[in-house]
Amino acid sequence: MSNFWKHQPLQLSDSYEIQYIKNTNDVLDDVKRNISKSRFKIQYRVVDHEDPEVFQRIVDCINKNYQMDNLSLHYSYDLLKYWFSDDSVICIFFYTSGMENEVGFISGKVVNLIVNNKPIESFEVNFLCIARQIRNIGIATLLINTLTKEYLERCAREYTSAIYTISKDISAPCFGTIQYYHVPINLEKLSALKIINQDTKHNFCKSNEIMILHCNGKGIEKHLLLELYTRTANFNKKNYKLYEDKTLSQFTNAFENKSFHHFICFDGYRVTDYVCLYDLKTVNSKRSEEISNGYYYYGFFTKNTAQIFENICAFIREKSLLDMITMYNTYKLHQYLENVIQGNAMLNFYLFNVSMKELRPDEIGFITI
Repeated sequence: MSNFWKHQPLQLSDSYEIQYIKNTNDVLDDVKRNISKSRFKIQYRVVDHEDPEVFQRIVDCINKNYQMDNLSLHYSYDLLKYWFSDDSVICIFFYTSGMENEVGFISGKVVNLIVNNKPIESFEVNFLCIARQIRNIGIATLLINTLTKEYLERCAREYTSAIYTISKDISAPCFGTIQYYHVPINLEKLSALKIINQDTKHNFCKSNEIMILHCNGKGIEKHLLLELYTRTANFNKKNYKLYEDKTLSQFTNAFENKSFHHFICFDGYRVTDYVCLYDLKTVNSKRSEEISNGYYYYGFFTKNTAQIFENICAFIREKSLLDMITMYNTYKLHQYLENVIQGNAMLNFYLFNVSMKELRPDEIGFITI
């Protein structure tokens, strides 16, 4: 993997002004050359993710291969349906010679990014899965190149880019790194699973002046939806140098999907703050127990951020909605809460075929699922 990344168009510059490195045709030629030189001879098939049977195969493949020692991530059908609900999605299964055994999967879709106030149509690479028996032999590069080729052959733009998030260090410059933080909610369950120490205490301090409307898997009134959409977009524009410019349709879909928890905070009848979390389960394979982990996705804050989040955490505990919350230092929320646990994982961001200045964690507002 390291030699592969050394020769990719990934560059940092001293300027916030972004520059494309190569045109689409040149990148496509490079990718095809890399594929032809690959020592791995496997076959692939681009599949229709809108076919219910195919999509179930995708769900099963992702959940089978996203394993980390005794813990594994478990993506619900609904959460994956949200990410894959886009006309631009490309899904590829890989097979041994003769199309006999399935050995890998990768997917990607077009995302509209705002980078330093400039709109960029990019391609988000996600859910790279490799069969356990052939991991760590460098085959991931072939999967990435194949997906890139399929995308570039469909791309009508003279210049384009792709965005990757990778938890491991690779021999290429990343434009930013974020740190994971965790807020324990269900202390009893988390201590029993040895996720936290048994003596961990956290009494969330509620303010009775803050009222919370919780939405999960159901729509809301149109005027409120439009307000939340507009204010989230304005918050991103004001606070981040990199974020996704979501459409109203994407924003609406998250309200209608039961994998998302929306917390709308009111002062009287006035909306003050908003937080969206998505529920990504973590499974303890030894004990066959599941942890509901609410990952911070997006939102906006106008009042006392610490108090807002304390109220939301207290609400979640009272309603038994989630076992813990995971956030990132990009949002600075960890600075406002006591007893936040710093995670071990980091996430590096790479923007393929674009030269740009390195960003601080608090300048990054793009979070994928």
